[in-house]
Amino acid sequence: MVIHATDSFQVTRSGVSTILVLAGNDLAGPLLCAIEAHFANSLVTHVVLLGGEAKPPFGAAQVIQLGRPRTTSDLKDIFRRYRVEAIIDASDPFDLSMGMICHAAAGQAGIPCLVLQRSLWRRHPMDRWIEVANIPAAIKAAPDVAKKLLLALPEPECKGFLEHSELECVVRLEGPAIMSQTKTHAAAVEFDRGARSEPGEGCLLDRHDIGMVVMRATGCERLRPLVNATRARDLPLLMVRRGKPGPGTRTNLVEDALAWLSGEGPCGVSSLVACKTP
Repeated sequence: MVIHATDSFQVTRSGVSTILVLAGNDLAGPLLCAIEAHFANSLVTHVVLLGGEAKPPFGAAQVIQLGRPRTTSDLKDIFRRYRVEAIIDASDPFDLSMGMICHAAAGQAGIPCLVLQRSLWRRHPMDRWIEVANIPAAIKAAPDVAKKLLLALPEPECKGFLEHSELECVVRLEGPAIMSQTKTHAAAVEFDRGARSEPGEGCLLDRHDIGMVVMRATGCERLRPLVNATRARDLPLLMVRRGKPGPGTRTNLVEDALAWLSGEGPCGVSSLVACKTP
């Protein structure tokens, strides 16, 4: 369902032919697959993809993958070049600069924009969460709670923990380690090997005698088993909060995004409103 909206420009046509997708969170992949399944009849003729992994052309829609724009002007140039008619922001909720650029450019160009983002995890009464505002605050708080950590973070955000003299860190990565700090300072590196389960995550915590888990509040389903395993072992979880959400129409369901694109029902483009820069 749509969980937030702001007043702004309304789309009057039903359906779009060229959309821009900002990829970065775990809903971006399912969104692209859903577009392939539902819009291969040429309602969507092009998908301009910013960020995320490359995906080959599918159906009647051609995926065009571009580099990251640095300014609103860069993004508006992309709008004009590819005649973008709608935007779905499935970017990393912790990459605030990308979201700000997107929504500012969309508001200036009058292009409707939908934010597709996971809802936050609900805190269980048995959870021992320690919530902090950012990574520096997490690094500062960690030594007073536990000395051996599991870092379930993007690799660049592990650097400060790995260089801390009082901490011993196991790093969970989705790909090969590329930073020298990871290779030289991590007590161990665990690579993501596909589907995760709560028993598997529990074995990981036990094997390394982890005293605390560190992660971001992404709401990502693939991290839920680790959250549950941490709770089951009564371990503290150092949670980096998301920043304040920006303006815009928001949903946490791919189904809503499809309806929004096709202009169908109460969630359609013609009845929802676009993002607006305050």
